[in-house]
Amino acid sequence: MLLSKSITLALMVWQNTQPVSQVELVDQRLFERSRSLVEERLQLWNHRKQNVQLEEVMAQLMRVAPEHPHLLELAIYGALAEERIGDVQSLWQRLQRQAPNHIATRRVAERMQLSAEQQQTLAQVELYYFAGRYDEAQRLLRALYPEPPITLSTAILYWDVIGNAQSREQAIGGLRQLRSWYPEAAELELAIIGHQVAIDAVEPEVLARLTDLSLNPFYGEQALSLWLRAFPSLTPDAATLREVNHLAGYYPKHSEIARYRKLLLARQNEVVPEQQVTGDAQPQVTPEPEAPVLPDPWAAFDSAVAAIEAGQPGKAELEMQQLIAENKSTDARFAYALILEKLDREDEALVLARQVLAEDKGDGVVALFERLTARAAQAEAEVVAAAEAVLAAAEESSEQPQRQNSNAERYLWLGYNLADRDSTPGISSLEAKTWMLRYSSSFGSEQENRWFVQIEPTKVNAGAADLSDSYWRPRFGTGLLCDDSCPTGLWPEAKDSGVAVGIGVEWQNWHADLGRSPIGFSESKWVGSLGYDGDIGEFGWGAEVERRVLTSAFINFAGAEDPFSAREWGPVVETTLGGSFNWDQGTGWGWWSNLGVSRYAGSNVKSNQRWYAYTGVYKTFYDTEALAFDSGLTALTWGFDNDQSQTTYGQGGYYSPKNYFSLSIPLSIYGRLGRFSYHVRASFGQSESRLHAADFFPAHPELQEEALALTEQTGITPVFEGGEGGGFGRSLSATLEYQVTNHWYIGVAALLERSEFYDPNNFTLYLRYDFGGSRRAPNRPPYPPQRYVSQPWWD
Repeated sequence: MLLSKSITLALMVWQNTQPVSQVELVDQRLFERSRSLVEERLQLWNHRKQNVQLEEVMAQLMRVAPEHPHLLELAIYGALAEERIGDVQSLWQRLQRQAPNHIATRRVAERMQLSAEQQQTLAQVELYYFAGRYDEAQRLLRALYPEPPITLSTAILYWDVIGNAQSREQAIGGLRQLRSWYPEAAELELAIIGHQVAIDAVEPEVLARLTDLSLNPFYGEQALSLWLRAFPSLTPDAATLREVNHLAGYYPKHSEIARYRKLLLARQNEVVPEQQVTGDAQPQVTPEPEAPVLPDPWAAFDSAVAAIEAGQPGKAELEMQQLIAENKSTDARFAYALILEKLDREDEALVLARQVLAEDKGDGVVALFERLTARAAQAEAEVVAAAEAVLAAAEESSEQPQRQNSNAERYLWLGYNLADRDSTPGISSLEAKTWMLRYSSSFGSEQENRWFVQIEPTKVNAGAADLSDSYWRPRFGTGLLCDDSCPTGLWPEAKDSGVAVGIGVEWQNWHADLGRSPIGFSESKWVGSLGYDGDIGEFGWGAEVERRVLTSAFINFAGAEDPFSAREWGPVVETTLGGSFNWDQGTGWGWWSNLGVSRYAGSNVKSNQRWYAYTGVYKTFYDTEALAFDSGLTALTWGFDNDQSQTTYGQGGYYSPKNYFSLSIPLSIYGRLGRFSYHVRASFGQSESRLHAADFFPAHPELQEEALALTEQTGITPVFEGGEGGGFGRSLSATLEYQVTNHWYIGVAALLERSEFYDPNNFTLYLRYDFGGSRRAPNRPPYPPQRYVSQPWWD
């Protein structure tokens, strides 16, 4: 973006110069080098925005020939990407005046002449191409382009379609004609070689070029794939074997290359020169070496399907992984993609299906690809529809005939959060994926108040529990009470999905919200809060009553089903009455504290109570716009009436020590540099804790008595022992935010926490649309959107 704008600015400054004479003065070698760099690095510029070498060459060209057509072309592409229509028109007129017949002018004209409907048609062509529907793709392309296109990416697509639908030789000829315009374009070479491989027309010099391209950081994977596709048709002569050995030298541990090389050597040893066969002597034929016996993909597929139907998805996954480890054929990968589809892992299945489709256009592969693509499009459409609904509500709200709304701070957030805790699958592990769609707006005579609405499609997955695990079986659900007739092996994955919703308002000193935990879970709960903040002299204070659903485990978030008895327990709701006190007079340091009591309750879960008290001091040691540094000291303490941290029937699965105390030092660095803002926070501390002893079945005395009666038989006393714990803990979080345009912001956030028995990860990617536009810089420090269901927030 910065490069495109710098080019545009330089071009505007030089608009009264003599471009033709300048172009003639530039050394031809400089133009050739710049052109190759432009074409080779264009994808990197568009996708990663990192192009140091390109910037150096473009800066050199700008000094010598600031209106060279290549510079004007790049400036137009940058303006198009940023929707600067005025700049596009001005630059396009200048390019037409300065170089009406230049290839850059022709490329830009080809791109700009496509209407929105034609661009959609071109996207449809790509879909048909990937689905193997080449005749339909060719028909649409012929209608779009009476003459073959000259923009590189479009031209490659055009000739690839022609090659598959009509003639490989014609495609090779058409692509070779592009070489005069793109002499060093690696993607053009790979396209030509791809068609040569398809008709077994690969010469040793082509193999040498493929080896070089396999080392290219951008096109290496594609080049290596073409090498592997060419192997079966290679002739085992000296020139070919030389190139194979050259490739193997770069990839000494690549199993496929090693296997093909071995087969080529074996085929070479079978060849007997004709001059050695004289008279009536018969040539000695070396028996063809037996090919290694590979596992049958479809036998493995049938076995995996049987495992899924028997409720053993983990076994099915293991069988397919073993198949792929030994057999990487298209059939094996196709079978694996089908199993992934049956396991509801459609994103992974689509990735694998797309790889297989590049090599095999069979009806079954095409049908799978179309099926998965349609579902992915439907899921995306649902998210877009929800966004449009929120936008519609926002627009309706903005149309209120009140002048004050013109100054309202209105935001639309779209975020994706992945919260992951890797522990025991199906029991204490949890992966939660949440889309966060939020609209918020200020209101009031001075826009000092705010309201929001938030929608959260959520999926949770705890994995598949191993009911044959001798340690965890008696410590999950009612497994301790189960005899040999109870299920064993891998239980189906514990997963659920739903949509959480919430609305809230801040008005003067009050704040309130009301919502539901994910609707669609086995059990959805009402959540919400009501609070008040005020001042007493120099001190601030607050009081709040709050009701939330816990989200630390599958049991307390979605509720779990006991695999041994079909009983259900959870989720767990926390109701809190709390207060806060703080002091901060803007002198660079301050003090804060929170204290309160909570009650925990859930379906078939023993009730619990907690008290808590937190306090801390902080100081800002350095503070500028670009860089600020804070630190301090934080003390936390709390205690529960009973331990509910286990996963047996009636336990809540949340950390609940009798007493807990920690002392930590937080370190925080943040700042804002133009359109970029950042916040990095680390915390290091020491903790001590004491745990209650807890019954296996605390909410069900009859089950506890039964477990006690079975103690001699099971060898397990049905009481979780108490004890002492604690240790060193640390956490690290980082948030980065960038203002992409006057309205759009993009950000990413990560949180990693590590202690003796607790190591969750949390990642967020988000977009924010500011209806007010460029009058507001990125937040300093930036703050990512939070899940409403667990941590309501105010922007």
